[in-house]
Amino acid sequence: MENTKKKNFYIYLGLSLFIFLAIAPWILTHELSSFLLRSFNAYLAIVISFIAGSLWWRDNLKKDIHLEAIVISMLAFLGILIFEFSQGMAIILQIILINFLLRFELKVIGEDENILSYIETRKLATYIITILCVIQLAYLFNPYVN
Repeated sequence: MENTKKKNFYIYLGLSLFIFLAIAPWILTHELSSFLLRSFNAYLAIVISFIAGSLWWRDNLKKDIHLEAIVISMLAFLGILIFEFSQGMAIILQIILINFLLRFELKVIGEDENILSYIETRKLATYIITILCVIQLAYLFNPYVN
């Protein structure tokens, strides 16, 4: 139980950085905002890869599931490369990946009573990150900002 509380704490701590990186571009200068958008995208790719990678260590999984987790990780880092060419497409890719990863993780770990608190926290974090990504897209396509 204590381990689940620690996981939840770290999820909320990581979520606070997402919130800062999503709101700060609206407040700060455009030059700094560009760096913050890149940082948001890179941080999201790292988080997606970390969560997908944490599923690899389970021995009871089939090889197909390991392959799916690896593909999710690689696509997350592909999002960083895509960001250089199309910022909007990269953020949309990250939105799809973070939500797909939640469904994938729930399928893998199941509805275990011991980690029900973690599952609820994880769902909430995914939904908040999705909203923050939409805020990033709104900043990118806002005609009054650029």
